[in-house]
Amino acid sequence: MAWNTQKNRVFFERISNVAYQLQSIDEEIRRLSDIYVADGVAASPEFVDANNLTVADINAMVQIAAAYRAFLDNGAVATADRRASVARVLAARQA
Repeated sequence: MAWNTQKNRVFFERISNVAYQLQSIDEEIRRLSDIYVADGVAASPEFVDANNLTVADINAMVQIAAAYRAFLDNGAVATADRRASVARVLAARQA
């Protein structure tokens, strides 16, 4: 089918939704990072495996969150297999 005004409107709406979601994720990452740093989460003896996830799983997600923010801020982002870490957390959530 050919591109038309309706498809154009819907596409613009959907890409605007993506921008909104990216901003929402960035804001949540900022809030979680503040907690992680302010509460000294990584050094706390109470920071232990929970909800079918390991501390390593969560630390991997913290690193992904930092990379996401760096990407949005035009910072350096190291290459890594982030899908595997996300998949692990999602699988544990569904368990």
